[in-house]
Amino acid sequence: MNKILIFIISMSAFISFGIMDAIFELFLEYTFGEKLIEVKFFNEISVGMICSTISTTIAILIGSYIHHLMSKKLVVFKHPVMDALGVLLGKSIIIIIYLIIRNIIKYNIISVKLKKNKK
Repeated sequence: MNKILIFIISMSAFISFGIMDAIFELFLEYTFGEKLIEVKFFNEISVGMICSTISTTIAILIGSYIHHLMSKKLVVFKHPVMDALGVLLGKSIIIIIYLIIRNIIKYNIISVKLKKNKK
Protein backbone atom coordinates (compact mmCIF):
# COMPACT_ATOMS: atom_id res chain seq x y z
CA MET A 1 0.00 0.00 0.00
CA ASN A 2 1.18 3.50 -0.76
CA LYS A 3 2.90 5.21 2.21
CA ILE A 4 0.98 8.45 1.66
CA LEU A 5 -2.32 6.57 1.78
CA ILE A 6 -1.24 4.79 4.97
CA PHE A 7 -0.29 8.17 6.48
CA ILE A 8 -3.68 9.68 5.53
CA ILE A 9 -5.57 6.71 6.99
CA SER A 10 -3.51 6.87 10.19
CA MET A 11 -3.98 10.63 10.56
CA SER A 12 -7.73 10.30 10.02
CA ALA A 13 -7.88 7.94 13.01
CA PHE A 14 -5.93 10.38 15.19
CA ILE A 15 -7.96 13.39 14.00
CA SER A 16 -11.19 11.52 14.73
CA PHE A 17 -9.90 10.96 18.27
CA GLY A 18 -9.34 14.71 18.68
CA ILE A 19 -12.81 15.46 17.31
CA MET A 20 -14.43 12.94 19.66
CA ASP A 21 -12.51 14.32 22.64
CA ALA A 22 -13.55 17.91 21.88
CA ILE A 23 -17.21 17.00 21.31
CA PHE A 24 -17.38 14.99 24.53
CA GLU A 25 -15.68 17.81 26.41
CA LEU A 26 -18.14 20.43 25.10
CA PHE A 27 -21.08 18.17 25.87
CA LEU A 28 -19.90 17.40 29.40
CA GLU A 29 -19.03 21.04 30.09
CA TYR A 30 -22.52 22.22 29.18
CA THR A 31 -24.47 19.42 30.84
CA PHE A 32 -22.47 17.89 33.67
CA GLY A 33 -20.29 20.93 34.31
CA GLU A 34 -23.15 23.29 35.07
CA LYS A 35 -24.47 20.86 37.67
CA LEU A 36 -21.06 20.47 39.29
CA ILE A 37 -20.59 24.24 39.56
CA GLU A 38 -23.65 24.34 41.82
CA VAL A 39 -21.83 22.13 44.31
CA LYS A 40 -19.85 24.43 46.60
CA PHE A 41 -16.93 22.01 46.74
CA PHE A 42 -16.01 22.56 43.05
CA ASN A 43 -14.96 25.72 41.24
CA GLU A 44 -14.69 26.45 37.49
CA ILE A 45 -11.13 25.14 37.25
CA SER A 46 -11.82 21.82 38.96
CA VAL A 47 -15.03 21.32 36.94
CA GLY A 48 -13.08 21.94 33.72
CA MET A 49 -10.47 19.40 34.79
CA ILE A 50 -13.12 16.80 35.68
CA CYS A 51 -14.98 17.25 32.38
CA SER A 52 -11.73 17.14 30.41
CA THR A 53 -10.60 13.97 32.20
CA ILE A 54 -13.90 12.17 31.61
CA SER A 55 -14.08 13.22 27.95
CA THR A 56 -10.48 12.19 27.28
CA THR A 57 -11.06 8.83 28.94
CA ILE A 58 -14.13 8.13 26.80
CA ALA A 59 -12.34 9.32 23.65
CA ILE A 60 -9.30 7.13 24.40
CA LEU A 61 -11.51 4.06 24.83
CA ILE A 62 -13.40 4.66 21.60
CA GLY A 63 -10.32 5.84 19.68
CA SER A 64 -8.23 2.86 20.75
CA TYR A 65 -11.00 0.50 19.73
CA ILE A 66 -11.32 2.17 16.31
CA HIS A 67 -7.54 2.05 15.86
CA HIS A 68 -7.54 -1.62 16.85
CA LEU A 69 -10.26 -2.42 14.30
CA MET A 70 -8.49 -0.42 11.59
CA SER A 71 -5.16 -2.14 12.25
CA LYS A 72 -6.77 -5.55 11.71
CA LYS A 73 -7.76 -4.69 8.14
CA LEU A 74 -5.32 -1.93 7.17
CA VAL A 75 -1.71 -0.99 7.75
CA VAL A 76 -1.81 1.89 10.24
CA PHE A 77 1.11 3.92 11.59
CA LYS A 78 1.25 4.53 15.33
CA HIS A 79 3.53 7.34 16.46
CA PRO A 80 3.28 9.85 19.33
CA VAL A 81 3.87 12.83 17.01
CA MET A 82 0.98 11.70 14.82
CA ASP A 83 -1.17 11.30 17.95
CA ALA A 84 -0.36 14.85 19.03
CA LEU A 85 -0.96 16.36 15.58
CA GLY A 86 -4.22 14.48 15.22
CA VAL A 87 -5.50 15.73 18.58
CA LEU A 88 -4.47 19.30 17.73
CA LEU A 89 -6.15 19.17 14.33
CA GLY A 90 -9.29 17.43 15.58
CA LYS A 91 -9.79 19.77 18.52
CA SER A 92 -9.02 22.80 16.33
CA ILE A 93 -11.74 21.76 13.88
CA ILE A 94 -14.33 21.54 16.68
CA ILE A 95 -13.18 24.82 18.27
CA ILE A 96 -13.51 26.65 14.94
CA ILE A 97 -16.98 25.16 14.31
CA TYR A 98 -18.03 26.05 17.87
CA LEU A 99 -16.83 29.66 17.50
CA ILE A 100 -18.59 30.07 14.15
CA ILE A 101 -21.89 28.74 15.52
CA ARG A 102 -21.57 30.83 18.70
CA ASN A 103 -20.94 34.01 16.70
CA ILE A 104 -23.79 33.26 14.31
CA ILE A 105 -26.16 32.98 17.26
CA LYS A 106 -24.61 35.91 19.18
CA TYR A 107 -24.78 38.39 16.31
CA ASN A 108 -28.08 37.07 14.88
CA ILE A 109 -26.51 36.34 11.51
CA ILE A 110 -29.12 33.62 11.19
CA SER A 111 -32.32 34.17 13.10
CA VAL A 112 -32.52 31.62 15.90
CA LYS A 113 -35.77 31.59 17.81
CA LEU A 114 -36.00 29.73 21.07
CA LYS A 115 -39.40 28.49 22.17
CA LYS A 116 -40.39 29.91 25.54
CA ASN A 117 -42.76 28.01 27.75
CA LYS A 118 -45.96 29.95 28.19
CA LYS A 119 -47.83 29.30 31.39
